[in-house]
Amino acid sequence: MLTRPKETEFAPFQKKYMDTVSDDVMAELAKQREYFCEYIENLTTEQLDYRYEEGKWSIKEVIIHLIDTEIIFNYRALAIARGEKNNLLGFDQDEYMANVSVDHMDKEYLYNFFNITRYGSLILYKGFTDDQWDIVGQASGNKMSLRSFPHMLAGHLNHHYKILKERYTFS
Repeated sequence: MLTRPKETEFAPFQKKYMDTVSDDVMAELAKQREYFCEYIENLTTEQLDYRYEEGKWSIKEVIIHLIDTEIIFNYRALAIARGEKNNLLGFDQDEYMANVSVDHMDKEYLYNFFNITRYGSLILYKGFTDDQWDIVGQASGNKMSLRSFPHMLAGHLNHHYKILKERYTFS
């Protein structure tokens, strides 16, 4: 059964994300897929390019960051579930953003990419058995249980969605 991870099952810095997640993480991931797709759908082209401050990511870039992170965490979860014993490398989110061009990405692209990525996450996690959730691997030099990954994804989106609502609000 997919239960909330203990604090020993993920990196200490991830606690701030984990604390925002409900006990039914799979339902939360599905709900996030709905409301975040709706959020993207309701943005204008100008809003997608908006930065609340010089040097901060645009809304497009935040969406791409969320997708990048989800893909990377899903790879890590899959690798750990399949028995990978090596430490899975971390990634530098700023370096990733410095090496992506979002100018050509329109709302339809962002909507579809997020929607399909999150759908893939839901399918991936539904494929794990109750026993697999207890598997622990190494990611970025930290122990992470398989059960930590869906919780981390939900918490990561919660974190960025809150920032989007607080700092990128449009009247």
